[in-house]
Amino acid sequence: MKVANAEQMRGLDRKAIEDYKIPGVVLMENAALGVVHAMEARYGPFENKRVIIACGKGNNGGDGLAIARHLANRGAITSVSLLGNPKSLTSDAAANYDICRQMSIPLREIADPRQLGAFTSSVRKADVVVDAILGTGIVPPVRGIVSRVVERINSGEAPVVAVDLPTGLSADSSEVSGEVVQADLTVTFGLPKISLVQYPSLSRAGEVQVVDISLPADLVKQADITLSLIGASVLERLPERRPDLHKGNAGKVLVVGGCHGMPGAVTMTSMACLRVGAGLVYGAMPAAVRRSFHQRLMEGIAVALPESEQNCLTGASLSHLLQASRGKNVAALGPGIGLDPETGEMIRSLIPKMRIPVILDADGISQIASDPEVLKNAKVPVILTPHPGEMARLTGASGERLATRRVDVAREFAAGYGVIVVLKGARTVVAEPQGTTWINTTGNPGMATAGTGDVLTGIIAGLVAQGMRPLEAALSGVYLHGACGDRAANRRGDRGLLARDLLHELPNVLKER
Repeated sequence: MKVANAEQMRGLDRKAIEDYKIPGVVLMENAALGVVHAMEARYGPFENKRVIIACGKGNNGGDGLAIARHLANRGAITSVSLLGNPKSLTSDAAANYDICRQMSIPLREIADPRQLGAFTSSVRKADVVVDAILGTGIVPPVRGIVSRVVERINSGEAPVVAVDLPTGLSADSSEVSGEVVQADLTVTFGLPKISLVQYPSLSRAGEVQVVDISLPADLVKQADITLSLIGASVLERLPERRPDLHKGNAGKVLVVGGCHGMPGAVTMTSMACLRVGAGLVYGAMPAAVRRSFHQRLMEGIAVALPESEQNCLTGASLSHLLQASRGKNVAALGPGIGLDPETGEMIRSLIPKMRIPVILDADGISQIASDPEVLKNAKVPVILTPHPGEMARLTGASGERLATRRVDVAREFAAGYGVIVVLKGARTVVAEPQGTTWINTTGNPGMATAGTGDVLTGIIAGLVAQGMRPLEAALSGVYLHGACGDRAANRRGDRGLLARDLLHELPNVLKER
């Protein structure tokens, strides 16, 4: 499913009205019915329930007025608080205002703070509050009377339903600035908006439902929108397991990493490769790590490499790695490899010489942060899987920008360096060099634990080894990884999960797809 910003949604609405001749009031009516149906599904019948609807002067307010009509017809005790003068309503909103007046639905104006008392009292008595104040056109933060009304809504105990967007959020950013409605349910129209699929703004939306308002399917399909959600359909691209398959043609992975004190990362990555279906996995590591690797993963093949006195890889490892990469389908470079300067020199020399796709992860990313230009010299597809800290080292982006502009940061780096970026975290972002970007929909807080990134790298590498194109492997791998975390959390809860729990669930998720 595509994800739209404010300008793109305005363009879709405009074309639906002008090119397809769908009256704006029809779109408004469909939006209102979508909200009402979502409310009934969530809260049950509305007969005799008190519903307060706060409406702005634009089309979002018009949606709220139409919602008031339908709830009143369902027996709800409905009242509308309008922020402004009815004479300033847009034409479609004014039409719904007039109908509400004819239906004797109470209509209260809030033009200045002196009129807030009655509104506050109504909110406290309400069974449900509907926020239809501001939609996708807002540039935060909200000010004046709107800010005061939002504050009053948030002070109540009744559940809050936001129409299209919680008032105070921008459609274009995940930033939270100033007063923002804290919704329990957000019903958005046509397509999800950026602030409804990324944190921290998503935390203000509660449950998000996308409803159809009759935008023509061809119009949406042809829209120049380059951001989408990753859904279960990506699993349809997973390679089939032929009856005559054997380990030699099920994919061969070279995993390069490990150093003193971090022997587990190579093992976790290698195990994930095998769990996702790769036939053979070669763990290339310092000799000191090899024993631990064999003890933990009997199915892996160890490749011992020259090491320094600190048990880290050295420049002497370069020729050995190039030799080891021959005949392999993909290399996963970086898990637990450490931050020794000599290791970094080796990695920066290795990347331009590789002739198989590379997944660069963990310390491997940190080791190139001082000279990311080396990525431009790669002769093969490269996938980077940074967490926010590693992305900050790569790009110099501030913590605030990484928190609120994850899509932009990933997209800019992918385009600038010709790589696929998998920016990990809640709602992982995948970006490819041509600018198309995706946001993952699976995963949970239980996955915020050591080793889960190593598992993700192994899943992606294992899929590439089996013949998937790097971008498809990244998208499918990210979705699978989160789905494993969700399945593990459903079984054990999201506190205390271990990365190995994801490994145990991977065959089950693959079986159930």
